Amino acid sequence: MMKKTLFSEIDRVLPKLVKMRRDLHAHPEIAFEEVRTAEVASRYFKTVGLEVTRGVAKTGVVALLRGALPGPTLAIRAELDAVPIQERGDFPHASKKPGIMHACGHDGHLAIALGTAKILSLMKDRLRGNVKFILQPADEGRGGAREMLKAGVLQESPRIEAILGIHSSPEVPLGKVALMHGKSVLIDSFKIRIQGRGGHPAFPQTVIDPIFLSAQVINGLQSLKGRFGGSAIILSTIQGGGAPNVIPDSVEIHGTIQIENSGHREDLRRALESIVAGVCGAYGGRCQVSYEDGTSMPRQDVDFAGHISSGAAMLWGPDHLQNLGYPAPGTEELSPFLEHVPGAMCLLGLTPEGTEGTPLHSPYFDFNDQALAHGIQIAVVTTFHYLNGNNLSL
Repeated sequence: MMKKTLFSEIDRVLPKLVKMRRDLHAHPEIAFEEVRTAEVASRYFKTVGLEVTRGVAKTGVVALLRGALPGPTLAIRAELDAVPIQERGDFPHASKKPGIMHACGHDGHLAIALGTAKILSLMKDRLRGNVKFILQPADEGRGGAREMLKAGVLQESPRIEAILGIHSSPEVPLGKVALMHGKSVLIDSFKIRIQGRGGHPAFPQTVIDPIFLSAQVINGLQSLKGRFGGSAIILSTIQGGGAPNVIPDSVEIHGTIQIENSGHREDLRRALESIVAGVCGAYGGRCQVSYEDGTSMPRQDVDFAGHISSGAAMLWGPDHLQNLGYPAPGTEELSPFLEHVPGAMCLLGLTPEGTEGTPLHSPYFDFNDQALAHGIQIAVVTTFHYLNGNNLSL
């Protein structure tokens, strides 16, 4: 299959993939509840001749494409779940489910995986090895990757020897892909519960106001900036109270800690706890701090990343590949897989030149359908390059 033919085959299936992507966007499902999403994907995989296993780690899917020639097995991972955010986009395929939307591009990643399966099925007689599509549930902070690893997705025959992840990025221009380099960033989540004593606002002398305490804690946490290398504390939610004439009993603060050096993890936690305890103790409140150990950003395998670089250069020329000298912010559940097999994550550009992209996890985010073809192209060519060596003549 020549490059021109590859592009034309992708263009041929693109209208259906766009329709499927928008359908997935309109019907999002959260962690471990992705039943409809898994059904849509499984049905499509079967139509293009893949062997499909459902119910992996509850709602996950594994689909196997066997190449005609012997060789290694490459995994391509995509995510199934949506994010608990109320969508505010005004378009026909906006989420039909209150409080849930595809704000991280997982609908697009899944459509890319489906399209890649279709195109690779047309060239399986030339593939020196196999491709497993891993559709992971619960990417958004619920540990779906670890559950799939427990289920043995890497060990099941044929055994996976490398893995590719593609994630959309509004920060990367449309038509380009980016590779992350540099230090791996560890990201943990935390919850601070501040217990006061609620009551009537007309009698402030009788209460211990947890909202006031929360404000002091938030100010205090800013003092940690710059004290632990490149670490950062990011606050995401503050919950407390429900009526203007009631001072609540308690407030919860949720957030994440981004840590460049894992040796700073315990020191940073102790400093955070000291600030919270000091503030609450000074004003008669009580506090509780809890953590959930997170994942790190993917640490790229240099050799495997070379397959992506070669594919991008072959497809579009070297100017369409960006090499980031830092890991992209945010957590990414490809990392648990990369602890066991080599692989890499590439960032797929979404934003047309000269425009401002909508951030991930924004209530206005929607995957740019123009990027679907680029995602399929880089996935197909990276797969072919990995399985068939440096021969990139498709």
